Amino acid sequence: GTVLLVVPGVYAAWRHSLVLHCVVLENMRPFAALHRSRALTAGSGYDFFTIAVVVGAVEAMISAAFGLIDVPVVRTVLLVGAGQLWWLYANVLFTLFYVRCRQRTDADRFDYRALARALRAGTSHGAVATAAA
Repeated sequence: GTVLLVVPGVYAAWRHSLVLHCVVLENMRPFAALHRSRALTAGSGYDFFTIAVVVGAVEAMISAAFGLIDVPVVRTVLLVGAGQLWWLYANVLFTLFYVRCRQRTDADRFDYRALARALRAGTSHGAVATAAA
């Protein structure tokens, strides 16, 4: 019974993993971003699962390592701090996954320089969509 819920959940997570990137970087509405994410992730299952396994394995190692600490307050502080730093890195991995999917899907219209300028300026909202159009 659990497999009937887990497999569709993993599939949905993969196909919708780039929704936030589409909303922020391409200035899309939520439902349009769902469709765009499905279009971008088509054929990218291997890349997604590689990232997901790496993220999950490192998170498990962090939890196991800090779980050995006997002082609850120290363990909690270290777990939260390491978890936050790791999720920053994981978000970078998923942003690279987004760029790779855009490369494959929109290679002729994707402007890397516009993305880099927008991210440096901190004004990425909609900049990539303008560059890609």
